[in-house]
Amino acid sequence: MATHVGKGGAVYVGSNTVLEVEDWSIDVTTNVVSDTAMGDDWETNKETTKSWTGSLSVMWDPADTNGQEALDGEITFKVYPTGNTSGQEEYSGTAIVTGVSRNGSKGDLVKASFSVTGTGALAQATVV
Repeated sequence: MATHVGKGGAVYVGSNTVLEVEDWSIDVTTNVVSDTAMGDDWETNKETTKSWTGSLSVMWDPADTNGQEALDGEITFKVYPTGNTSGQEEYSGTAIVTGVSRNGSKGDLVKASFSVTGTGALAQATVV
């Protein structure tokens, strides 16, 4: 069984790297409807549509104008779990930025987090 280390990962907005990423996530959901009829002993379901969301947390860098500061409106969201190098996995899709938050405390760096909701398919490919 292969395992992967997260430190090599990368997040992009379009073709631009988002700097200072600490973590990211992508969640894919499949909607289902019941096709259970009277007399059935077990409930059965059918798959309908799929959707996806994503998020990332960063150490806030307002100078990252092409990355962090570009996370606004409709974007192309790309995640490279083990890095943007040939042969590695890539997830990408069009998304709408649905949330931005920044927080800080006296004993830590100022952080920011971003939430996105996909519009259309999330593609899974191999970096060429």
